[in-house]
Amino acid sequence: AAMKEYHRGRIDCFVTPHEGLAHTWRGQGIRAHLIELAVEADRLPRPTFKHRPLTPQIGILGSGQPWKNMECQILAAQRIPNATIHIQHPPRYMTLPSNVVVHPDRTDSAYYALVESMSINLSVSMSETYSFLTAESMLMGVPVLTSHLTPILRYLDNHDLLAVCRTAWFDNPVDIASSIKDILIGYERLD
Repeated sequence: AAMKEYHRGRIDCFVTPHEGLAHTWRGQGIRAHLIELAVEADRLPRPTFKHRPLTPQIGILGSGQPWKNMECQILAAQRIPNATIHIQHPPRYMTLPSNVVVHPDRTDSAYYALVESMSINLSVSMSETYSFLTAESMLMGVPVLTSHLTPILRYLDNHDLLAVCRTAWFDNPVDIASSIKDILIGYERLD
């Protein structure tokens, strides 16, 4: 409907945080601007490093997770000894392991409490555009692992402290599990 209105001259241009979408539209002669979403690290509150549970609590949370590589992330989290995996929306075609806890949709405050209670959150997607779970986790001082596609961490130098929080191997549960372990070990050293 919006495209029809654009072609009728009722819309001047589109503004989107989706880099690929803006590029595609411009390639089709449609006026489109990219608005980059960013978090200014120097303006963020310093996270308090909370005591984490002895058994890892791994969150694969958020409304978009079922179509964002969720099965691969669950398989990776299964490789972490004694972990409990927390999800909100079970993948349709996967029998869930016994250590997966399904949390129904929640109010905002209950959702943020769930996000904050995790040892680590995963948002290792093949199609991430911004990743609010990544931003929310970082703002709450909760470690997070995301893909190299997430703009929040995409442009970090490989020597940056947060570079460990991203992986290029979004399709390999063994590599994702290795990254989870590295992040949890590094986080405990900060505590």
